[in-house]
Amino acid sequence: GMAMKKGVGGVQAPVFSHVGLIENSHKLAQLVSSDLDPSTVLPTSIKAFGYRAYVAEVIEKLVPEGEPAPQLFTVLEDVFEAFLHHGAKPATLRAFELKLLDWCGYLPELPLGVDTKAFEPMGSRFLPEHEEGSFSFSHDAVKLARAMLIAKVGSISYEGPELLMIGRVFHYRLKTLGLWPLKSVDFLRQLSGRKR
Repeated sequence: GMAMKKGVGGVQAPVFSHVGLIENSHKLAQLVSSDLDPSTVLPTSIKAFGYRAYVAEVIEKLVPEGEPAPQLFTVLEDVFEAFLHHGAKPATLRAFELKLLDWCGYLPELPLGVDTKAFEPMGSRFLPEHEEGSFSFSHDAVKLARAMLIAKVGSISYEGPELLMIGRVFHYRLKTLGLWPLKSVDFLRQLSGRKR
């Protein structure tokens, strides 16, 4: 059930979906087990299913089991509601990733009033100029990230290169924590026909 008293209970991704994917060297990762809350599955696509699997896997890796996380539970409800009503939109995932990083204390401080040009993942910091090992991160991407942190997940519908920049911050954080690669990401790559 989804009913929870305010401020009580931990987040457990399997409440929404628990997905087992097995690597398959020749074709699409094989789905071996699936335990989905029927209310989250109805009008859906395989891509939205892949996005759900990704959200569940990320939560499982980043959130300590049994840890009370009422705000995160609300964020998860918003994510799944957005998938249900608006489909699998990258902006929804980026907003979720930002809020998750923030909740875990891993979100680097977003610069205010500084013209940002790059992000340096090893030191996890935004830079006014490119340095070795940094990647492009525009001032517009900072503004978008700030807006996404404040807004309800799924309420910002946006497509553009800034989403990729924001996604890379999360990707590199998972890498530095030794939590990359993710099975769900391989699954989504295969769906879109991209190689690793």
